[in-house]
Amino acid sequence: TRTKLGAKLLEKGKKVHLTSSAGTDLLFDIEGRNAIAQYGASDVPGRWDHWPAGITGVAPIEDKTKGVLVLNTGDIILKLYRYILEPVKFYFENGKIVEIEGSSLDAILIREWFASWNDDKAYIPSHIGWGTEHRAVWSTLSNPGPGGIMDAESFYGGILFGIGANFFQGLGGKNVTAAHIDLCMRSCNFYVDDKLVVENNKIVINELK
Repeated sequence: TRTKLGAKLLEKGKKVHLTSSAGTDLLFDIEGRNAIAQYGASDVPGRWDHWPAGITGVAPIEDKTKGVLVLNTGDIILKLYRYILEPVKFYFENGKIVEIEGSSLDAILIREWFASWNDDKAYIPSHIGWGTEHRAVWSTLSNPGPGGIMDAESFYGGILFGIGANFFQGLGGKNVTAAHIDLCMRSCNFYVDDKLVVENNKIVINELK
């Protein structure tokens, strides 16, 4: 229920503001966009979902995102299956990453991943939202063997930020590219139209808890 209600809040919203004590200060325009609620069940005909999952998200308007995103120590960058060891900064202008700052191995690998697509659309935000699954464990990705992706994406009060393709079912975005990568972050603040929704890994609106 909280996942569906979160999606409804996003669909009614016009702006998302993401901040963190690490230095993230990022603005998204979401007006008129569909939101998704993934809760791990295809319970109506034609519905697509992951199991296990607890995610709400929305595709921002492609040319509007601006500001800075800081991947902090302990955050996760999927595709590379890495926990960030040193902070990496992403600068956004006019809906696109214009610079990835950092000299660490994390930053080098991230820049190489984006460059490998040779596609400007790889740098455009795909979706932004938060996790709703209280049973998800952040450390699962570090364990030997398969698993951990959905724990990272669904982590309760964590932030899931996708970059790249967003034209797939449910999101209704317009960015068509083969590239897609997900960043999973903790200790962020998530606002919808200046209303605080997530604060430092806690969902603060009662009906969404």
